[in-house]
Amino acid sequence: MKSIIKYSLLVIIGLMANLVSAQEHKVELEKGNNEQFFMRYNNALSHYDSSISINPSYFFAIFNSGNSWYRISQSATDTAKIAFANEAADRFESAIYTTDNKEQQSYGHYNQGNCFLSINELKQSIESYKEALRAYPKNKHARYNLSYALIMLKSQEEKMEDIQEQIDSLQKEIDENKEEQKKNESSSKSEQEKQQKKNELEQKKEELEKKKQELEKQKQQGEKESGKEEKEQGEKQESDKGDKSEQNGEGDKKDGEQQSGEPGKEGEKGEQVQQEAFTLREAKQNLDALKNEEKKVQLKVLKKRGREINRTAGEGTREEKDW
Repeated sequence: MKSIIKYSLLVIIGLMANLVSAQEHKVELEKGNNEQFFMRYNNALSHYDSSISINPSYFFAIFNSGNSWYRISQSATDTAKIAFANEAADRFESAIYTTDNKEQQSYGHYNQGNCFLSINELKQSIESYKEALRAYPKNKHARYNLSYALIMLKSQEEKMEDIQEQIDSLQKEIDENKEEQKKNESSSKSEQEKQQKKNELEQKKEELEKKKQELEKQKQQGEKESGKEEKEQGEKQESDKGDKSEQNGEGDKKDGEQQSGEPGKEGEKGEQVQQEAFTLREAKQNLDALKNEEKKVQLKVLKKRGREINRTAGEGTREEKDW
């Protein structure tokens, strides 16, 4: 009888232990949830991992551990962020395989897509959102994020196309610059030849200028010699005209007007000879000028008298009109 009671007690104790161990993973889950609520994600992970060690196929512990890794990745940067986001995606992937519930599977794929989206892995996030909708078409969050990821991918591809076009245009400019450099190098030889020809032409031009100057000097010398001859002839003519001017005043005046007013007829080079011959005529011209001045004065006097006469006559008529 005692042995039966002892055995039954052992069975009860075993059952109690099994019940306690069966609830222990849930206890760890609750502890992890509390830590996650207060944003102590590392502490939450330790409790979730304890729950998973007790029950490796416990969906909620695995799923929530993925959430903790995702929250940690959001506060990280660069390579750490990518590593934590991939760890979270792996946890969601493991959670999907522990359940047959389609809605739970859908949210596992949905959260996995969010992990990929956070690290700009757009194509992988799109595939995860599609799997979420295949598992549970009523998942509105997956549908919205799928459209968002598709828009982001399209804009990214357009930007990549623009960048590629810019790269191609830059490469084209680089190739054109290389071709221009080659042309410049090849054309530099022709430029040297052109410069040589130019120098030769300049030398020929200088030679021609020198020859031209020499010819101009010869021309000036010839003009001087011809000018001397004309000067001598002009002196003879002026001496003859001077003798005639003493005999006839009017004829001298006319000759003087022609010579002083039209010196071009005798030639510019005979001006000095003409100026010497003018000395005798200048005295006569001055006398004539005085006579002309006297005449002008007389005319002024006569005009003045005529005005006075007209004024007096006008006053008489004005008085008659007023009367």
